[in-house]
Amino acid sequence: AAMFAGHHTSSVTTAWTLIELLRNPRFLDEVRGEIHQRYAEGEDYSYESLRDLEKTEGAVKEALRIHPPLFILLRAALQDCEILGYEVQKGNWVAVSPMVAHRDDEVFKNPLAYDPDRYGPGREEDKRPFAYISFGGGRHKCMGNAFAILQIKTIIAVLLNRYEFELAGDAIETDFQGLVLGPKPPIRIRYRRRI
Repeated sequence: AAMFAGHHTSSVTTAWTLIELLRNPRFLDEVRGEIHQRYAEGEDYSYESLRDLEKTEGAVKEALRIHPPLFILLRAALQDCEILGYEVQKGNWVAVSPMVAHRDDEVFKNPLAYDPDRYGPGREEDKRPFAYISFGGGRHKCMGNAFAILQIKTIIAVLLNRYEFELAGDAIETDFQGLVLGPKPPIRIRYRRRI
């Protein structure tokens, strides 16, 4: 069950990654260039080759930062404590929102902008403890996070290596009606096979 627990969140994140790349042509070109350079000769999509797709991984992580599939994470307090002047008793529920945390301009420079470079050398804005919580954090961090990133990188690599895409519809908004925050339908994208 654990292997398939995140299939919906992964598909939503794949959609948001592609949408954000199409909205941001500079990053789309960089990711596509990285993918074409790696797979131009028909190399297999192996674990080793996918692991090296740093631009692609940055694009996925940034889509997750801006569009976290889960808007709230709940935890039960294990002991009495005080948080920012509020008394929290053992057993109380504490909620944190990745969507809010990921827009903190003290952590993420220009937080509303899609910027996959923020995870690269010299910036690494996600390294501050509990700054980047798309998969939760601490002992209860999603155990499938590495698999999810690899899975999404694989899908993006295959799609961008084989097809050209462009947005063909109106502005795409977040659908807040479900537990997982995906793009609100309809999502119109034109595609054609690469020659």
